[in-house]
Amino acid sequence: MNTIKSTLALVAAVAMFASAANAADNGQSASLELRGTVAVNCTISITPTAKATNLDILNGEKDTLVGVATESCNSGNGYTVQLTSSNQGSLINK
Repeated sequence: MNTIKSTLALVAAVAMFASAANAADNGQSASLELRGTVAVNCTISITPTAKATNLDILNGEKDTLVGVATESCNSGNGYTVQLTSSNQGSLINK
């Protein structure tokens, strides 16, 4: 049902735009205001590096990139990414 309403609204907007364009061709001016709602879509992904599976923890490996975080969000109010880890981010050899 929402798809039908969206399609009808789009058809009406195109018809209004065509009418406004015709008025502009006749030396008149016209405007068209479109409004809508877009759902918020936020994603985050973690891609491990090759080194992530071959860390030399026994010899004290440190400061090693083990993954890349990629995030995106279309929120108009912005967004915050918070990270937490076990052991406060330290590599621990148990």
